Formats: sequence, C-alpha cells, structure tokens
Amino acid sequence: MTELDYKHKMQVIETEYLKAKKQLYIDYATSQRKYKVGDIIKNDNGTTIEVQKFGVSVSFSLPKPTYIGRELRKDLVPKKNGDIGTIYGNEGVELLKCAGS
Repeated sequence: MTELDYKHKMQVIETEYLKAKKQLYIDYATSQRKYKVGDIIKNDNGTTIEVQKFGVSVSFSLPKPTYIGRELRKDLVPKKNGDIGTIYGNEGVELLKCAGS
C-alpha cells in the first residue's frame, strides 16, 4: 500500500463516517417529533407557528426536531409580513390546535 492509497482509504472512511453520523442525527430527531404538519404550536418565548415542514437541530446535546412554519398572531391568523418561524425541540412547546380540527 502506498501513502496515496492510505490517504484515499482514510478519506473514504471519514466521508462514510460523517454520512452515517448525519443520518443518525436525522433518525433520532425524527423519532422525537411530537407535532405534525398543520398543527399550531407555541413555544415559551411566545413564537406561534403553523407547522409546514421539519428540520433537525444539533447543538451541544442530542439532536432535536425543528418545526418550521408561518408565524401567527395571538388570534392564530398569519402575520401580515409573512414571516417564517422556527421552533427548536419539544421542551416548552404547547399544542394550540391539531391539524384538521
């Protein structure tokens, strides 16, 4: 084995490792989702959104699901400015209205 072969194999291993790690983050965060598209949720900071899609947030601890959607006013009507809000994780989040109800 040459030095070039070694470096190539090491790069392949590192790339596969990062890909597997990213997939594990996604799988874990997905398994932790409590809300679905169409639900209206509010966090303890006062951000209220209608969930439109999901994401994953990774900080210093376990990966968390993120909920992304239109920001709503207190009367649950979309804000005029059309802002998109994000709520990170499930802690301090309250379900205000289930999708379809």
